[in-house]
Amino acid sequence: MCGRCKQVGYCSRACQTSHWADHKWVCSARVGIRASGVGAGLGVFALRAFDPGDELVEERPALKCGSALHQVAEAWARAAGAVQGRVVMGMTDAWCARDGGKPTLEGILATNSIPAGESEAGIFAIACRINHACNPNARWLWRHDLGMELVIALRPIRAGEEVTVCYAGDLAFCGSEERRAHLAEHLRFDCACTLCAAQSAESDARLCTIRDLQRKILRVHRAEPALALELCHQVLDILEAEGRRIPMYTREVHHNMGRIALKLGLRDEAERYAALALHDTRLTDGRGSPNAAALEDEIQRFYVVA
Repeated sequence: MCGRCKQVGYCSRACQTSHWADHKWVCSARVGIRASGVGAGLGVFALRAFDPGDELVEERPALKCGSALHQVAEAWARAAGAVQGRVVMGMTDAWCARDGGKPTLEGILATNSIPAGESEAGIFAIACRINHACNPNARWLWRHDLGMELVIALRPIRAGEEVTVCYAGDLAFCGSEERRAHLAEHLRFDCACTLCAAQSAESDARLCTIRDLQRKILRVHRAEPALALELCHQVLDILEAEGRRIPMYTREVHHNMGRIALKLGLRDEAERYAALALHDTRLTDGRGSPNAAALEDEIQRFYVVA
């Protein structure tokens, strides 16, 4: 039995030792990989309950590289033939699946790679197995200070529940047809998450309104700060109506509200909103987050009266 995850049994110590090089990449007491309820592939499932802000996964990349061809080739030369090479080539290639070809490194990277810094991406044995949902229960995050990918709970997650993240990025706030078209074109799968399956016109309209309000806030916050602050309140109300008033989506709103209130001379309100943004960031970025530290420093310098 694996002493760490308690999920894998071995017939002998020699068998355990020989398998450890591969198993250690997916060994976790927090999550497990098994057949998914989403599509026909694998997924990641919580082995215990998690609260918002809890870290489900902390892992180093099996392959990490820039987007240039020579950078991919150099990274692969370091991984190929090693255990990392088996981890990478065990991933799905969505680009060959529909075309009847064999999996390629390029196709696997296009299907699975996760941003790992400003100009690099990585393949991770656990994080890359997490399936998509347009309204997910977790997020993945590259922590450059740790050199690791974190997966952090956005909502309470039950033991046995599948862990999901959103692949849509900036399209999280738009209509279901636009999201599904993007995912089909760029990642070659048809999204059937609960949000898309419901495909509510009212929900789509609210999500698009959030996007439009966020854009308007950026346009008017300097010239019309009072209006911008009111628009931020509207965003929070719509997030509440959508069941998305969670730190992942409120932290930027609270941060903007703090800065706008400070511009309006509403110092008490500004400090309160900034404190909410800091609380949100601590929950969404993991322990010891550089972003949280920078925001805490900003609060001390600009919001707190000595």
